[in-house]
Amino acid sequence: LVRSTQHRVFASAAPPAAAAEADGDSLQSSRRRRCSLAIRELAGRLVSPHTAAGRVALMLNFALSMTSIAFYAYEAVVWAGRVERCFPWSRSPLMIIDLAFNCVYLLRFCLRFLAAPNKLHFWLEVQSLVDYCTVPPAFVGLWLEQYWLGLRFIRVLHLTSLPDVLQRLGLLRSGSAIRLLQLLTIFVCVWFLGASATHVLENSASLNGIGKTSGVTFGDCLYFTIVTMSTVGFGDISPETDWGRAFISLYILVALAVFASYTPEIAGMITARSRHAGPYKPEHGSKHIVVSGAPIAQSVDTFLANLLHVDRKLSSSIIVVCLFPQKPDPDFQSLLKRHHRNLVYLEGTILSMTDCKRARLSSAEAAIILARQDSEQPDEEDAENTMRAVSVKNIAPSVRCIVQLLQYHSKEHLECIPNWNWQKGDECVCSAELRLGLLAQSCAAPGFSTLMANLFATRSLPSGPSLDAWEADYLVGVSNEIYSECFGPAFAGMTFAEAAAVCYSELGVILLAVMPEADTDDSGNVASALLLNPSGSAEGFEIPSSGKPCRGLFLADTQDDMRLVLGLDEATARDALERFRSLQATDAVVEATAAQPSSYDPASGSTHWCEDRSLMSDALLPVRTGRSKVAEFKGHYVLCVAGGEDSTGHLDLCSFVAPLRSRAYHRQDLVPIVVVCDLNQLEREWDELCNFPEVYAVAESPMRRASLRAAGIDQCDMCIVISGGRCYEPDDDQVDPYLVDREVVMCTLNIKAIGLPGNSEIYYQALGLPVPQTVKELGAPIVTEILIDKNIQYLDQDDDDDDTIEEIHNTEAFACGSAFSASVLDSLLATVYFNSSAMRLITALVTGGAAQHCHGGSTADASQALPASRITQLSMLMDERLSVGCDTFGKMFLRLLGRHGILCFGVYRYRDSYGGCGGGGGGSNKRIVIACPSSEFRMLKSDLVFGLLPATRAPAPDQRGAR
Repeated sequence: LVRSTQHRVFASAAPPAAAAEADGDSLQSSRRRRCSLAIRELAGRLVSPHTAAGRVALMLNFALSMTSIAFYAYEAVVWAGRVERCFPWSRSPLMIIDLAFNCVYLLRFCLRFLAAPNKLHFWLEVQSLVDYCTVPPAFVGLWLEQYWLGLRFIRVLHLTSLPDVLQRLGLLRSGSAIRLLQLLTIFVCVWFLGASATHVLENSASLNGIGKTSGVTFGDCLYFTIVTMSTVGFGDISPETDWGRAFISLYILVALAVFASYTPEIAGMITARSRHAGPYKPEHGSKHIVVSGAPIAQSVDTFLANLLHVDRKLSSSIIVVCLFPQKPDPDFQSLLKRHHRNLVYLEGTILSMTDCKRARLSSAEAAIILARQDSEQPDEEDAENTMRAVSVKNIAPSVRCIVQLLQYHSKEHLECIPNWNWQKGDECVCSAELRLGLLAQSCAAPGFSTLMANLFATRSLPSGPSLDAWEADYLVGVSNEIYSECFGPAFAGMTFAEAAAVCYSELGVILLAVMPEADTDDSGNVASALLLNPSGSAEGFEIPSSGKPCRGLFLADTQDDMRLVLGLDEATARDALERFRSLQATDAVVEATAAQPSSYDPASGSTHWCEDRSLMSDALLPVRTGRSKVAEFKGHYVLCVAGGEDSTGHLDLCSFVAPLRSRAYHRQDLVPIVVVCDLNQLEREWDELCNFPEVYAVAESPMRRASLRAAGIDQCDMCIVISGGRCYEPDDDQVDPYLVDREVVMCTLNIKAIGLPGNSEIYYQALGLPVPQTVKELGAPIVTEILIDKNIQYLDQDDDDDDTIEEIHNTEAFACGSAFSASVLDSLLATVYFNSSAMRLITALVTGGAAQHCHGGSTADASQALPASRITQLSMLMDERLSVGCDTFGKMFLRLLGRHGILCFGVYRYRDSYGGCGGGGGGSNKRIVIACPSSEFRMLKSDLVFGLLPATRAPAPDQRGAR
């Protein structure tokens, strides 16, 4: 305060002239500072690459530098053996142009100097050093009227700014492309600098000033320099002057390091980018599908085999674009060669918008996301595939997305994806739900897993050498697939049973379900309900005669058979309908079994439900004393989880239990389930199993016979063996694929070695045939799930299977229904692509309606759950409904459908029935699966029939069990 007061006093006491002079100096100083700042800002805008003027100046400087280098190279070639000439500059147009270029360089040098915040660093910059060596010689030569090539070649260093220029123009965006261009420009600069310096020095006087020049040309210098850099050194050209030898002695140290380090990297990047880094270029009139996810050649091969099958007639009109981040492995390269017309491989990720544009995702027919079936961390695999689905619907909302997931609970996240729409074709193929669901239905109907897996894929009847009779019948069933088609006018007013009878008797196709089109919702989507065999529905069902169309889901051989459904003649349909009605009894009704009261899941109402059960006190069966508890039930199912004691993954055993606890079963029909598994795995799974009734566990390894006996293996109707740890990497050379399934193979052989009494004896006794000893030694049927298809040969030593069989459906164990592999689910992707309704039908068959809410069904009121059909297996010998008038499959089909509402679609027959009169052949209890037999197919007393019980509404749920 004192100093401020004194300053004011002194200022007021100062003479007026002195004060005015001080104010003028201060004003001038301020003006100079503002002017200097304005000039610096203007210069900064002109040289900064962040402004439009700066970018123009940068590109102009690069263009002039490259033009100057071109002039230099031209003059160096024309002036053979000379580096200077004496003549007026006005006689040389190139000299005039080069002088103008140097004026521009000088102006840019001044602007850079004005804009530089640190002047010392400016004097040492590379661009400044280039200007020192190139600008002054041009003006000196003008004054001396002497034109010298000199050091103008140093301006080639501006070539290193080419990546920056292309990025500014938006022509270069990829990081690998930027790096490749940087390496190439540095390599060219070092090469050109060495050649130019050698040319100038070799054509100049020696150190003592009296030596002669070598007269080497510029082309020879380029050749000599690249030979020197590569350490080849032919020796045909070498420096002759002292200046040249001195320069090469130093240059070779730098050039060798650049060549040795940059050349391998450049070569690697060029070879890596040459094939799969470019965009997909579609052909005129072709469609394409984008495939991403797990880059497994076997999965893609299976998908292609079904997508491009000859029956589909699309081999030349559809392209599969694989978008994977890895380079193709040898298996994938072989696949690319076999399908070079229909398969394109791009390196990239579907999570990147740039890569999706390269694959033209927005114009694709669909996006297929594959999952690694053998992933050790299924939750992480599902999370990655869900993110890929999010990316697809974000980049291309209108493109169908078909995604593979491993865990059932992961399907919930798909409904949270914006633009995800089940009704418009978006679909999820859940591996655990289908894999374990098929194995679960195989308990109620042995062989069902093989029957359904064969319907997933598209195959033709084999041709070539003669087949055994049982192989011929089996392969005829394998050639059938799932199709959908609208009903023609001839079916108007028919019930489901009548339409199914007409389709089978006249067209040879089996109708499984109908999808009447409902009204559109608020979003404009058409919500169609799937009615699976609604023959026994209390409300009834009739195909509408007018208005909205009604679609049917069929089992047929080819698409041509489906076209007959739409164009069936009305007179033919009437005649077939009259014959079917004449077979029906006047008092024929669908049986209604008296059901015990039961509680259902309060969330969905689709499964039986009970109060929480404790694993240790309510469900666990001790190994030593558990025998007495198991003796309370007989004919139960045993699920053995082999191996995986150290695994931390989730097995999703709920997907196995839920179909067997479906609402389609009455409470008294529930069969007890015993899970033999490690205790740690049981504890991880029990939270999802604790509310299912009649589920028990043995907390021991199924490799021990004591554990199997505690589970009542000798009294069970079916035993399922699955793996507890799925951790095989196909590209891991350290793992022998034949040893991946060692636990399940050893567990299966261990169960068979116990020597349990089976139920096959009654069929031999009823047929009046002696019971073979081998049949007495074989027990209840076993279904084993394997990870590697070739390991199926170890499950039964009596089979003729070996590792030369390429497809699992051709193996004897798979044909008999005793083996299953998740690899068959890859065929389902092509089926879902062509038929968006197929997945709903398969899910309904596999889960028995236990997962009907996953496709948009409401779960608000559990009491309003849709009626569910379920799979059953009828015995020709024991079932009274098949005792009369069922000598052929066609008669049996019509009789059961008309009188009882049961829809038959397959036969499970003894293989030995083909060896003699009903089974006196080799003495085996093996059966084979025959899907969709013809109407003239002869039935045997020992046959079992796959049937679909009608969808009858179960009694109202008991709400006392609600949480």
